[in-house]
Amino acid sequence: MIKTIISTIFSILISSFAAQNAHGANMALRPENHLTISYWNDNFDYEKLVGEKMKYGLDDFVTASFWVNYAVTTKRRLWNYDGFLHIITNREAGYRTDLLCWKISTEYAFYRGKLTLGAGLAASGDFGGKEIQNEYHRFASHLPVNLPYAYKSQKSVCWEIDYYLPLLQATFLNAAPFVSVFNSPNVGVNSAKIGGMIEVEEWKFFRLITIYPSAVIYHTEYYGLSREFSPIFQSGLAAGGKIHFNLGKNLGSAVWAVSNQYRNDQSHIGIIITYGQGQESGWDFLMFP
Repeated sequence: MIKTIISTIFSILISSFAAQNAHGANMALRPENHLTISYWNDNFDYEKLVGEKMKYGLDDFVTASFWVNYAVTTKRRLWNYDGFLHIITNREAGYRTDLLCWKISTEYAFYRGKLTLGAGLAASGDFGGKEIQNEYHRFASHLPVNLPYAYKSQKSVCWEIDYYLPLLQATFLNAAPFVSVFNSPNVGVNSAKIGGMIEVEEWKFFRLITIYPSAVIYHTEYYGLSREFSPIFQSGLAAGGKIHFNLGKNLGSAVWAVSNQYRNDQSHIGIIITYGQGQESGWDFLMFP
């Protein structure tokens, strides 16, 4: 059952998804097309590992997330087709929803930086998140989360504008401010972000392992949130660090720590699992929406 659901979701995403291009120093056009699939989660049993050594936050309601990116390089520019699936469970209010988004984007040189324009479709409702979550809970010997989809499904055209301005491009360090605006009026998830990120030169070990350290700080202002999403996303300042590991050509993983990613006064450690040859060190998918 769960394999069928995930396969169906990924088939829909890959065939029609579109998205924003990743910010970062590793933005040069690649000579070949590539597919990247990522999963990330901050609701795993890391508390057993860190104990009282780190203060971790309460549930931020974003249970798990998936990202699919298909990048197409033409003679003139790079096109990104991206899809996102957020599984959202509001245990305090007793409901769940899934946030699904597919977009296509391309970038332009603009005032010494890179301007990314994207558009697509967004939707909220039941897209299999309950089955995915409870199948994972069954596998991990946790109790199921039987929350209802309490709100009617909504669909909307969405658009996004990003601007990335590299200010420092040294041999071992890259730093840049960025701004990003995402809008999906009917679904009720809209945001504006401004911040900066730092990427350290990649480290290679044994020709098979590549490490990409990076950090980010940004402010998100959410506006026009629907009743469904207003308890989920809160405006505020967020900061985080991430270390991504490429294990060979296609397999990657990352560990990240972030504060106030979606809600204030929240600190979490997350894990990312990636398959493909996409943007190894980007933060865009972690900051969506």
